[in-house]
Amino acid sequence: MNETSDQNQNGQNTDDQLGHPGAKHGSSNMRNWIIGGLALVFIVAVVEVIVWKGVQLVSDPVVINMKPTNVPLSEAAVYYSSMLDDYAQEGYDTTDPDVLSEIKTGALTALAQRKIADLKIEELKLYIISEEDQLKVQQDAETEYENAIVMYAPFFQNEDGTLTDAELRVAVEEYFDEQQITLESVKQYYLSDMPTQKLLEGIYADVTISDEDIEADYLARVAEQKVSYENDVLNYEVEREYYGTEMVYMPPGYRGIRQILLAAPEDIQAKLDTLQSELSVLQEEFFNLNGGASLNSSVVTDPAAQHVPTPDPAAVAAKSAEIDAKAAEIEETRAGIPAALEERIQEIRDKLESGSTFTELIEQYGTDPGMTEEPAKSVGYPVHEQSITYDEAFRNGAMALENVGDVSEPILTSFGVHIIEYTRDIPEGAIEQTEAGKAAFRDEVLINKQNAAIDAQFDIWMEEYEVVIHPELLQ
Repeated sequence: MNETSDQNQNGQNTDDQLGHPGAKHGSSNMRNWIIGGLALVFIVAVVEVIVWKGVQLVSDPVVINMKPTNVPLSEAAVYYSSMLDDYAQEGYDTTDPDVLSEIKTGALTALAQRKIADLKIEELKLYIISEEDQLKVQQDAETEYENAIVMYAPFFQNEDGTLTDAELRVAVEEYFDEQQITLESVKQYYLSDMPTQKLLEGIYADVTISDEDIEADYLARVAEQKVSYENDVLNYEVEREYYGTEMVYMPPGYRGIRQILLAAPEDIQAKLDTLQSELSVLQEEFFNLNGGASLNSSVVTDPAAQHVPTPDPAAVAAKSAEIDAKAAEIEETRAGIPAALEERIQEIRDKLESGSTFTELIEQYGTDPGMTEEPAKSVGYPVHEQSITYDEAFRNGAMALENVGDVSEPILTSFGVHIIEYTRDIPEGAIEQTEAGKAAFRDEVLINKQNAAIDAQFDIWMEEYEVVIHPELLQ
């Protein structure tokens, strides 16, 4: 079965499609627009100021030769600065000569593509906005604006959670007004971007994907992840849990673990919270004793005040002893949780022996919301002997179970008491996708193919316009 697309299905950012990595996740949602939507307007305004890195330019050499117009350094420098910031925010070492070389080439290539796009828009008269276009822009802007309000509303909820939806909406709209973000400004953004989107949609209008394309891409990704993570559980979990990488491969050695999590009784938890707050105060005092307070001070005007006194060893030692004592009190308090929960633990044991299923007991006693969601609800969390995403006691207890179906004795962690079940050995290899995952993957394959078509077309146009870039002129 083949599929076609008459639009950018995931609403990719225009600069991303033209080679700019600043919005590389390819989203047109309000968040990306708020963060970067005015970037091009800003660039155009700043280009008029012929200053680069604080040094007055005495000449403005051409850094992009192309027909029918060339691009001077003053314009390219601002575009380069924007891309440099993007790379830095993504964690790249922008002092590395190889990275800088890549950024310079990328910036000039992206800017040349932007110029070509403008020329093609003029040539094809794509700047003409029809009534139908106006209606679509209005609808898209309203949808985007409403989605943004919903997305931002939780950040404006008070500690008591008592603000109504109407009150939250007012708070978000006031914030948007402060940022000069209105429904009309969103609409104008869409209008300004529409000619470029029309150009791109025309390029990939005939792009299709088949089930065979999707399967081939999926298997290639599985093979790639196998090479990367087969013997590297640490990086596998870092990528999956902390960077949100979509994993399609499961390394060997994982097992499924479900749990009944029993939270600490309210009185013990209240005491633990108090003790933890007291420990935090002691740790801050210890930090200050060692001169840490100067790190939080305002601008120092008296040179003599810049001197940090030598810490008093006796005071430091005394404070350290207080910290150790408080930490020991926390551990002693936490150690009392299993005894306080013994009656409930025994109920669970008795019900297991009388035939109740682990699923039933999770529903009756468990406090872990993760156990209510699939696939963990049915087959458990994936746990490996080298896992870093679980409490060490939980991980060790999970790996100590010998046979599928075994249930552990109570395990105490900072989260409470865990009774865990070994549900299965997870096979190495491709991870079965959910229906939602399959749909998202299909969209991603289509977008990748569309982007390939865009790249190919711009390669042709770069030759047509005889583009030559001079990245060595960027400083």
